[in-house]
Amino acid sequence: MRHLPRKQHSELLLQANKAVSHIESDKNYSCFFLKNGQKILMAYSLHVYQKALETSFVRINRSHLINRNEIETIIENRLSTVNGQTFIISRRRKKHLLAFLFLFFLHYSTVIAQNAIEVNPQGTDA
Repeated sequence: MRHLPRKQHSELLLQANKAVSHIESDKNYSCFFLKNGQKILMAYSLHVYQKALETSFVRINRSHLINRNEIETIIENRLSTVNGQTFIISRRRKKHLLAFLFLFFLHYSTVIAQNAIEVNPQGTDA
C-alpha cells in the first residue's frame, strides 16, 4: 500500500471511474482499490470521497463506496462486483442504492435511444 502526493491524488480522482473498483474506509483514511490490484491509502475520510465522486460511486454501508460500473448483481442485502467480491448493503442505504442505479440506467437507456434516433431519424431500416 502506498500514499500519493497531492498532484497524483487529484489525477486519481479524475480517473476514478476508470481506475478504481471500490473505496474502503479505514478510520479517518480511505483505501482505494484499483482495478489492477493495487491499493492506495488516502488521508481523507470516506465522506469526502462520497461527495467528490457521487455521480460514479455509491455508498453501500458505513465502510464502502462502490464504482457503479463494477456492480454485477444485488441479491437481498448482498452486492457482488464483476471481479467476484461480495459486500453487505446496509438496510439504511439499500433504497438509496436502488434509486441511484435506477437513475443511472434510466439515463443510460435515454442516451442509447437518442443515439438510435440520430442514426436513423425516419425510424426505417436502411
